[in-house]
Amino acid sequence: MNLKTTRTIASYLHIFVAVFQLSYIYTPLHNVPHILSVVQWVSTPALLITGFWLSSGKKFYK
Repeated sequence: MNLKTTRTIASYLHIFVAVFQLSYIYTPLHNVPHILSVVQWVSTPALLITGFWLSSGKKFYK
């Protein structure tokens, strides 16, 4: 894959994960105990990795 395709995939994943975390915070989903582990161990690292990739991903390909 080229750089543009990977950045597009990363941006869509970043937006999807951010919407999931916002819906976890602002809806009654925080009452479900299993979703907390998904937020802590899956979506937060995915949000951090994609955010880092979108902010400084071009530096690694030069």
